[in-house]
Amino acid sequence: AFVGHYRNDSPWMGSLRVVPLKGKLRMDGLLPLEAIDSDTFRLADKPQNPEWIAFLDVVNGKAMHLKFSGEDYWRVESK
Repeated sequence: AFVGHYRNDSPWMGSLRVVPLKGKLRMDGLLPLEAIDSDTFRLADKPQNPEWIAFLDVVNGKAMHLKFSGEDYWRVESK
């Protein structure tokens, strides 16, 4: 439901990918995500990292909207 490519229209934010690796979700293949609840995760690269990701607007089993520490990203469907 959460794996995919998400884009922000801002040139400063760009896009990010959520990928599975060894049974866990990772942002851009590097940063491990640790579940806070069913649709919210924190970046678990450092114990005190305050950054978080929430997956929103699930349609047909896919999150269409991702909020990364307050910034909105939207799913980009690959063709």
